[in-house]
Amino acid sequence: MQVSTLPPPGWYPDPAKLAPERWWSGVGWTDETRTGAPEPPAAAPAAAPAAPGTPPVPRPPWDTFGPVRPMGRHDGAAPPAPVARVVHLPPTDGTTWLLGASPLLATLAYIVLAFGLGIMIPPLPYLAALYAVTVLLAVVDASRMRAAGYASRPTPLLALATPLPYLAVRTRESRRSTGGGAGPLIAFAVTLVLSAPAFVFGAVVIVDAGGLYGWPA
Repeated sequence: MQVSTLPPPGWYPDPAKLAPERWWSGVGWTDETRTGAPEPPAAAPAAAPAAPGTPPVPRPPWDTFGPVRPMGRHDGAAPPAPVARVVHLPPTDGTTWLLGASPLLATLAYIVLAFGLGIMIPPLPYLAALYAVTVLLAVVDASRMRAAGYASRPTPLLALATPLPYLAVRTRESRRSTGGGAGPLIAFAVTLVLSAPAFVFGAVVIVDAGGLYGWPA
């Protein structure tokens, strides 16, 4: 008859060094750990001499006990370090600021063309041309953000609803990657409020001068 020489169940120093103590079930290590002071284990029964010709019972692997691996990991490897996003483009550049200042620039250009050069353009065609230019600027800006390493970028389609929604999403993504980039959005909001009355006034004067249907050649 064989008599086991394994230690009795109890709390023992954790051989994996993940906790002060780990529970030994009498057969193997369990996942139970504790941080309290160890309690002296019960005395092991005296081992009876093995019968002649009986191979010795293997002892627990005290000296070769491997690390206790967390659930779901079986290779023992450390988790990979997060890869930082490298952004090579500043939070804003010339294209972004053109979008931010587009209300002011559009109003100044309209007034100069009408009152400085005598080129009277109906408001709706002028706004359509301005609309196309702002969408093109959004496409260029989104392309530059992708090439610079931004993990997330606004779609240029947002500029179809004016540059405001595009700049709002761009500001959010830029602040996530660089911590800045809100200037063009603020500039757009401020210049839109300041430029709208001047643009409306100029459009009314031009419509009155050119007529609603017949524009001078």
